[in-house]
Parts: sequence; structure tokens; C-alpha cells
Amino acid sequence: MSVKLFGFPTYVSKMTSKDIIDYLFESDEMRAMFYRLGVEWGIGLDIDGNGAGFIASLGVYFNWQLMVGGTHTLAHAIEMAGVQEGMEFFESSEVVKVLLESKKAVGVQLKDGTKVKAKLVASNAEIKGTMLRMVGEENLSPLWVKRVKDFETGPSFVLGSTAMALHEAPDFKSARWNPDINKTFYTIVGHDSAAEMYEYCHDAHSGKIPQTYSEGIWVNSLWDATYEPSGKHSLTGWIFLPKASSQSREKWEEIRATWNDNFLINFERFAPNMTRDNVIDDFFYTPQDQEDEMRLMDGDFCNGSGKLTQRGHNRPFPEAAQYRTEIENLYLCGPYMHPKGGASGATRYNCFKIIAEDFELDKFWEKLDRGY
Repeated sequence: MSVKLFGFPTYVSKMTSKDIIDYLFESDEMRAMFYRLGVEWGIGLDIDGNGAGFIASLGVYFNWQLMVGGTHTLAHAIEMAGVQEGMEFFESSEVVKVLLESKKAVGVQLKDGTKVKAKLVASNAEIKGTMLRMVGEENLSPLWVKRVKDFETGPSFVLGSTAMALHEAPDFKSARWNPDINKTFYTIVGHDSAAEMYEYCHDAHSGKIPQTYSEGIWVNSLWDATYEPSGKHSLTGWIFLPKASSQSREKWEEIRATWNDNFLINFERFAPNMTRDNVIDDFFYTPQDQEDEMRLMDGDFCNGSGKLTQRGHNRPFPEAAQYRTEIENLYLCGPYMHPKGGASGATRYNCFKIIAEDFELDKFWEKLDRGY
């Protein structure tokens, strides 16, 4: 009997993702692209057993979509759905403490001292901050304290990010053969071979600053004028970098000040109009900036490594994998939960189903007349 996984022989699940990419594709360019995409979703290239994860992630790679008006519109839509259901929101209000009564979560305290009482608390904040700071070690068992402290961020999912306002969208040399190249939704710029891409991915995960200034870029203004309604263009790109704690703040400041200029030098090789004169303004966010400004610890957009021991039923660790904690009515719904972060909302959706089960709520997700 032949057993298959997504149409492939099951032995591929034992492979590294690099092995299976090399097995499936002969083209150097295709290998380079999938090396990049694999690491982009935390599928390390050299880890045995990552082959199945790579195959499963293929459905994500080819199903990207653009949120009209920017990714923040998703948050606004979720908030309005909550308002419709009678929820109250405290915007720009930092939570500093989970309020407990007899080891049960009964609300939160905000930085300004406001106390908000609630039947339950579901935290999207990073797990160490939630459990060790907001709940407090003194309210946790020794096992949970150890599990939380042992939970790792990076080096997977650690990003730096370029933002540029442009006079013109990139005009690639290769568009002379196919004009549609100038309107690809996502373009990997800066590497000429699979070997270069492999070295770059390996360096970033090994704590080294990559020496090739390459990024995956989007020019969303090509598709949605609200990104830049004046007829100009906006470019966003991201780059794999070592986690924030691997470098000093002074080093990250140096990288922030020089990265975009070095990237443009490389970019111009492929799109001659991508010179400094084409840039109206720009900024580069280092992993340290991601942590300081967005609470992405170590610059890890999943707030937790995607290594094999922190995936699936082990994410973030076995005792917390069902979104519940040992504190009654305290739930975890952040990107450090299964199935990791991104703009899908999957961790929150899964957590809500657990809450609905615990509180014997109706299965709202099965209703078709809820208005959103």
C-alpha cells in the first residue's frame, strides 16, 4: 500500500525543507525562491522533519491577499464587529496587571490605574509579559514558571523592514520581456542564485548580519491607490536578520542608518530607476525597533520560535497548548500559540472556540446571519 502526504510519499516528511525543495525543483531560480519563502514562514532549511511543514505551507504561499487600505483595516473590522456585539474598547491603553481573586482572572489593570472587571481575560500580549509580569511568578506553579521562561523567540520569524515612499514604482530590466513583471504582487530582489539565498538565510539564523542586501518587496500602491493617493508609490520590504538580542543597540542603530542605501545600490542592478533620487522618504525598522515599538520580542513576529519543539501540540508548551492556562478564566491567544502569527487571526479564532466551550456559549461561528 502506498501512503502519501499531500500527494507526496510520506518519507518526504523526514527530509529537511532544503532537501525537498532540491528534490522537487531543478531550476536554480525556483530553488532560490522557495528557500526564501520557506524561511519566511519559519520553516528552517536544515532541520530534519521540516519537509512536511514546507509542503503544508505551500497553500499559504499562493493565497496571499491585499487588505484594501492597509493591514490595520483588519483590526478596525474586528473592533467594529465587537462594538456591534456590545463590547467596549480601551484603545492605546497598556495592560500592566491581570487581576486575580482566588487564582481566578477577574479583569485587568491599565497603566493609568483603571481597573476593568471581566468574566475572563484573553491575552494577545507576549507570553513572558503575560504570565511572569502581568500575572506574576508568585501566582504560578514552578512548572509553569519554568515552561514560560524556557520558551524561545527567534531566530525564525525575525525581520527587519524597509518602508519607502517613491516617485515611481520599480521598473525592472526583465520587464522588457514581460511587462507584467512590474506588477508582481511579491518580488524577491537582490540574489542571483540559490547558493546566495541559502547563505543569506543560514547567516540570519546563525546570528550574522547578511552581507547581501536583499529583500522581499511589495508595492501595494499598484493595486490600492489609498496607499498613496497622490499618484506616487509606497514600497514595503522585509529582510531576515538575527534576533534583536544578538546585537547591541548601537549596532542596530548603525544598521538602521545604512541599510536602505545599501539595499538601493543592489536594487538598482535589477531596476535602474531605483536610485536615491526616486525615494521621497524612507525608514528601516530593525528587529530592535520591532521589539521596542510593536512588542515583537527579539523582532520575532510570532513572538516565539517555530522550532519543532514549539509547534503544533507543543506550542507554546504542552500544558498551554489548548489556549487555557493554570489560572482559571485566563486564556492565551497570541501569535506564540498554534498555528503561529500573521494576519489570519487563527490563534484568536481557535481560542474563542475554547472559551465558547468553557462558558457553554452558542457556536457563533456557525451562524450565517451575524452581519459580518
